Amino acid sequence: MDLFQGKLYWPETSRNSRRYDKLEGDLECDVLIIGGGLSGALCAFLLGEYGVDTVLIEKNKIGERVSAANTGSLHFMSDQMLTDLIKQIGDEKAVSFYKLCQKAIDELARIAADSGTESGFEKKSSLYFSSSKSDLSKLKAEYELLSKLDFPVAFMDEKEIESKFPFTKPGAIYTLCDARVNPLKYCQAVTESATGKGVKIFENTAMKDYELGDKKHTFKTNGGIISAQKVIFATGYDTLDFMNTKKITFSRTHAIVTDPLSDRERWYENCLIWETKRPYLYISLSDEKRLIAGGLDETEPVGGYGRKEFKRKTEKLLDSVKELFPNLEAKVEYEYNSVYANTFDGLPLIGEHPKNKNVYFLLGFGGNGTVCSMIGAIIIRDLIKYNYHPAADIVRLDRS
Repeated sequence: MDLFQGKLYWPETSRNSRRYDKLEGDLECDVLIIGGGLSGALCAFLLGEYGVDTVLIEKNKIGERVSAANTGSLHFMSDQMLTDLIKQIGDEKAVSFYKLCQKAIDELARIAADSGTESGFEKKSSLYFSSSKSDLSKLKAEYELLSKLDFPVAFMDEKEIESKFPFTKPGAIYTLCDARVNPLKYCQAVTESATGKGVKIFENTAMKDYELGDKKHTFKTNGGIISAQKVIFATGYDTLDFMNTKKITFSRTHAIVTDPLSDRERWYENCLIWETKRPYLYISLSDEKRLIAGGLDETEPVGGYGRKEFKRKTEKLLDSVKELFPNLEAKVEYEYNSVYANTFDGLPLIGEHPKNKNVYFLLGFGGNGTVCSMIGAIIIRDLIKYNYHPAADIVRLDRS
């Protein structure tokens, strides 16, 4: 499966990142993290804060696989509206999950500040607009529920949208606590910060074999043998051999990145923009003032797209952006698509394996992957330290 096609944008912004040695020799640790993307980096940071003897191994380079194709948009609202999630899992669990998403963005902000390295993280507002009049009543009901629960949201009617943006829509929820990030630079900054907390990092170190035990687990790598009391698998799609893949489906999303926009091409508060239609269009502005847009999600073609179809999707995506921003003169400089996974209920898979003690998985699958990675790191840290987190049942691996 080709995880992405085309020319990715984020790697072009991070040319001088720190590199880590390959493991050479055997070692022991309390916790081994396998995977050096955002999920692994966040786990390493949180465990390092608590003084846990932690090792992280990455078979390639830190952050340069799936994390490098991340959208960079962070929302507390899930791809499923809260009203829909309540129908699916009940009031208490649904509200708890939304509150945890909000907390995750605050935690991502705290970690960005602690890391002390430019990561492109910035708190932003979001415009979540009604794609059609038929969606408006449901959107209003969602706003009323979020407002009642004290989420930081406002409602914009058609006139207000028209006064602040170069387009008009029937209505929108304006959220005040979202964010955007350069996912690659953020991952690299957090990983480097984790080393300052005692975490050992090894790149170009691939797990070749393993043996799970009652008191310790043993992992054979291409550079040595690691013995660990606990292990966290944070390797995304590479971990699916352990899971029931019937719970998981794959989609491919297309994205474009333009050259930097002029002042007159930008919009109200340079907020994040997305919509109620599925699949939805999403738009953000990078720290280099480049417009990033994505969408056109489809069931994943295993081999990706042919050249003509790839270009057609770029053109279609740009046309969708220009429908909203008719004065846009920017040119597309990066175009790519990437694979993402969805679970049967739209929630991530996080927690201890039901049949293997002290074996944890963090699979932040879904359209809000970075936020789910942060949620997973919080939950797994607490499971390791206290054997409990109040939301662990919501995202447990064996739910059905």
